[in-house]
Amino acid sequence: METTAMPSARSEHSLRSRIADQARRGLTLIEAAMVLAILALVVAGIMLFYTNANTSRNTTNALSQLASVQQTVRTLYGGQPSYEGVTAALIAGSRSLPAGMVSGTTLRHSFNSTIDIVAADGGGGSNSGFRVTFNNIPQEACIRMLSADLGRGVHSAGVGSTLRTQTTGLPHSLADATAACASTYNSVVWIFN
Repeated sequence: METTAMPSARSEHSLRSRIADQARRGLTLIEAAMVLAILALVVAGIMLFYTNANTSRNTTNALSQLASVQQTVRTLYGGQPSYEGVTAALIAGSRSLPAGMVSGTTLRHSFNSTIDIVAADGGGGSNSGFRVTFNNIPQEACIRMLSADLGRGVHSAGVGSTLRTQTTGLPHSLADATAACASTYNSVVWIFN
């Protein structure tokens, strides 16, 4: 019996020494490549999540900023017969918007581009409304912004010069918003009455 125990102990010792040798030797090139590939996938996943979360947050902030602009213009022009003369510079100078939106005489939105405001035809003739343009909006945000229901005060909305009115269907359906926001970056326009 003692003779059979000895080979078993020797083989166990041999297995331990092989494992120890491999541990001392380190990673092989294939093992290192696999570890790097897994790390790259994890980093890519984190970056994708961060980008999506950041776009979503900025879109929500941009819609809040649009509401602030709308409210500010209506408040400042509440006693006026029209919106004649309204500009982004005038609204920026009124100090009625959050400081983060104002850069000198320019208004900026959460995607760090400009907001334009001018008088427009809001369905009741010249200067009966005002036009707000958010420039350089990413495609994903453009789709969400056009398909958001902003209430009855919106006369028309769209991208660039292609606008839909309340009578042609606002807010845009998801399919219509996706078609309208075809570019990587878009100028989203609303005309309020």
